[in-house]
Amino acid sequence: MAASARSLTKLVSNRRVLAVALEYVPSAAYVIQDDGHIMYANELGEAELADPAMHGRLLRAIDGADDEFDVHATREPGQRLVFLVIANSCDAVESRTTAAASRWNLTARHREVLAFVMRGFTNLRIGLELGISERTVEAHVTAILSRAGCASRTELLASVLKRT
Repeated sequence: MAASARSLTKLVSNRRVLAVALEYVPSAAYVIQDDGHIMYANELGEAELADPAMHGRLLRAIDGADDEFDVHATREPGQRLVFLVIANSCDAVESRTTAAASRWNLTARHREVLAFVMRGFTNLRIGLELGISERTVEAHVTAILSRAGCASRTELLASVLKRT
């Protein structure tokens, strides 16, 4: 067994250390038992679990059928197989956006608009992408700023990207 796998097993036995460590992972991260029970998820992972399809995706990742996740397995003698599942960090901004949208209780449309704002799209471009008017986009952005307690897009970006 690799040193990192032994370390994971020791961390699993120390729940507080594991919970803190997972928060430093820059994308959604989970510790999952071989029966599919999610033992832990960091804040970004918890936000992703709001999507009913996420649990199935995680199970497929464990089976090696979803390459959007890095999966590391470990087992100590006499213990269950445990998987550390981490969303590929190439899209950490998306994970943070999802977590922020959940934290601020944004509607589905607000979440879509926020995702485009995070990519730097103008209101006009967001409207074209979503098939809505620029004015409607402005209304959504204003609502998002209000819920986030931010005065500007720049402050909104910083709020989404900061670690909480």
